Amino acid sequence: MRAQPRGRVARVALLALCVSAASAAERFYVALENSDEPTWDQVADVFERLGVDRRGAAALVDEMNAKGAALVIEGSRRRCNRAASLFRELGMRAAVHSSASLPSSSFAGPHVAQLDESTIRAALGGGQLWLLQFYAPWCGHCKRLSPAFNAAAALSAPAGARFGVIDCDAHPQLCKAAGVKGYPTLKVATGGVIRADYAGGRSTAAMVLFAVAQSAIAGVGRVVGGALRPLVRTLGLRRAPQR
Repeated sequence: MRAQPRGRVARVALLALCVSAASAAERFYVALENSDEPTWDQVADVFERLGVDRRGAAALVDEMNAKGAALVIEGSRRRCNRAASLFRELGMRAAVHSSASLPSSSFAGPHVAQLDESTIRAALGGGQLWLLQFYAPWCGHCKRLSPAFNAAAALSAPAGARFGVIDCDAHPQLCKAAGVKGYPTLKVATGGVIRADYAGGRSTAAMVLFAVAQSAIAGVGRVVGGALRPLVRTLGLRRAPQR
């Protein structure tokens, strides 16, 4: 299907994830499957009624073409039921399910550590640069980031950079303390401290370039600092008095 197709909507398996804003315990999604019936304009109109503009709907169509599924909408149980009803009116099969039926998604991996309150302090205290992803298991954007994040972790490992993930559903206080307000949030930690948000690109290449460069800078700082301290002690150098 083209981004703005003129013909009928191709067969799709669209997952519309709906998360209750009122209660974190209630999460739902609408599963839309295999329909040749509606036109592009009809589908785009439904998305607009649900708060997704045509540009966003076109991007979702592109993603459906590439992956066969897309996670698109957040809302309440009531909104999910309404969304399912609107899509059914177009002849599309739609069903509302609880988040418990969402397929599990692996965020940790061979080069990505799963961290929590009991492990994060010891992990970050090792002296390496860490790139941390704070996620929710139901978050579609988090799931789409996961392959690139894991690939970047593997490619950055030889440079000494470390990657970790924190499940904010399971550890909400840890995420709150880190200032997490949305998912996924990426943060940088050095010297045992979470210092800043990661503001770079989220492609594998962008994360690798950042992690390798910052690890090199941190490594030089540790080496130079470690080398200078004995010299300073030997020479008896002291800070010049302020005038």
